[in-house]
Amino acid sequence: MISALYILHSVDLHLEYQSSEILLHKVYHDDLYDTQKILAGFDSEYKRQLPESRLPFINIKGLNYVYLRSENDLIFLVVTRANIDTMSTIFFLHSFSKLVKHYLCEKTKTKRDIAFDRDVILDNVYFIYELLDECMDVGIIQTTDYNILKEYIKIMPNIPRLRADDSDEEQLDTEEDTHKSKDKDLKSVKSTHNQAIKTDIIPVEDTFINSSILRASSSSINWRPKGIFYAKNEIFVDMIENCDFYYDLQKDHIIRNEVNGNLHVKCYLSGMPTCTIGFNETKISSIENDEIEVERSGNQLKVDDEIDDQDDQAIVKEKKHIPFRNIQFHQCVQLDSIYHNNLMKFIPPDDTFILMSYQVEQQKQKRKLPLIMIKPTYRIKEKEKKLQILVILSTQFRKRLHAKNLHIRLPINPLLFQVKMDEDLKYKTELGSVSYQVDKSEIIWNIDNITGNNPSIKMMAELSIDDSDIDLNKIESTLQNSFDHYEDDDDDAWDENEEAKRELDQYYGVNGAQTSSIQEIQKKIRKIKQFNDIKITFNIPMLSYTGLRLNFLKVEEEEMKYTCFPWIRYTTVSEPNPQTNIYKFKLGSNCFQLE
Repeated sequence: MISALYILHSVDLHLEYQSSEILLHKVYHDDLYDTQKILAGFDSEYKRQLPESRLPFINIKGLNYVYLRSENDLIFLVVTRANIDTMSTIFFLHSFSKLVKHYLCEKTKTKRDIAFDRDVILDNVYFIYELLDECMDVGIIQTTDYNILKEYIKIMPNIPRLRADDSDEEQLDTEEDTHKSKDKDLKSVKSTHNQAIKTDIIPVEDTFINSSILRASSSSINWRPKGIFYAKNEIFVDMIENCDFYYDLQKDHIIRNEVNGNLHVKCYLSGMPTCTIGFNETKISSIENDEIEVERSGNQLKVDDEIDDQDDQAIVKEKKHIPFRNIQFHQCVQLDSIYHNNLMKFIPPDDTFILMSYQVEQQKQKRKLPLIMIKPTYRIKEKEKKLQILVILSTQFRKRLHAKNLHIRLPINPLLFQVKMDEDLKYKTELGSVSYQVDKSEIIWNIDNITGNNPSIKMMAELSIDDSDIDLNKIESTLQNSFDHYEDDDDDAWDENEEAKRELDQYYGVNGAQTSSIQEIQKKIRKIKQFNDIKITFNIPMLSYTGLRLNFLKVEEEEMKYTCFPWIRYTTVSEPNPQTNIYKFKLGSNCFQLE
């Protein structure tokens, strides 16, 4: 049983004089003494431990601290004297932090992302208290399912508007979208408390609460209430695989090649349906069972992948299994059906949820080649004071597939090259466009659409650089010791008055100040500690990189017995996320040439 819950903000907690700031807290039992003493003990013990030896729970003089460190220095902390289940408490903190972030940061009508930070928490203190009242009762965990809580909580969070420096056009677009969405919502929102009334329209401003929610929260299937009705029954399944790839160009070797996959489901089904999904992988549960014979008939979707190439036919004959690890299922999944029948059987929650997440280490599958491969060459012409960058791009996926929104970021190390902006960037490419980003010192190669099985696509860019003594030894030393060459610049030691005066002189061009801010930007980017990696982002629809596919999808509803329309989509992406998944290449000294 939990005695108190805190949300803290800890900036520079490693400093001796710094302490955590309490953003909000809720006390459930009076078995705790002064709050300040409790947090002082937590801060001192947290500072005493080394970063690599910190555990998510601490015991101090009979007090148990269970905490979860979130993004932007936020800490979700639980304090109790009882001997509670630690793992369930950590899971609750993780789910509650995701729930708060979903309400405050993701459910926005603005086109800009809202950071999950201290200011957002302080602006929505009463809203978070409302969430806590529904998620926890007298220190006992109840539920953190958004699909259930959205029927209880009818107050709106305090979401900040667009900032003053945003463009007027973006604000106008947001206002137009808001007016359109109001009319659309008034026509499309339907009540779920009566299946017989199909045209019962509920206004958006209404605070109607589904009465069956009260029964659902206490039943064994507490993630889905009864009485849900849709005129058209559909289920959408999106298999999204995010690549985590790292390649060493110096050693011509793959350092890391992993995939983090998620099975996103949008469910718009009436009643209490039972869904069954079958995969092409016979060892999804990591338990060997080759004698599986299951009758697959009825309302189902059979997905057969076309095999065009001879190599793919040989792969199918080999019957290699996908090396899954860290598989996590939604609570609605019946695990016994996976272990015995290798089928995923579940009663889905309403609306959107993640059915399954998994990880696959592609290095164990030697037949898996990198989806996109590049070979860069930095050619330094000292006499002409030019830097030429030649890149050869090749794709390794099927020709009938297309990679969308391909962005290649080529770093220009400011410790080696001082770029002059007197001349424009010159480039020549077979596909896409090229630009130079000054504030990050990167050349960006953008390709909107590229086909698979393309052996060679070339791009060459040229920049003007200042005189500098560059040799291969200096390049190799800078690449290996890039973290040791950055020092604080004395020019940054300005007080507020001098800084304001300098900005005014620069703006009006007086006292010999230049109106361009390029030099100041180049000074700042020298403090960035990473210029050794080429980063790539892309999106490849209809591709499952791991080879996992859905061969079978069946929806059954005993009472209504309706016809369902299932939709399945596969996508392989490379997008940075909080787990730092990204597709990148490490530069080596063999990528540079002196002429």
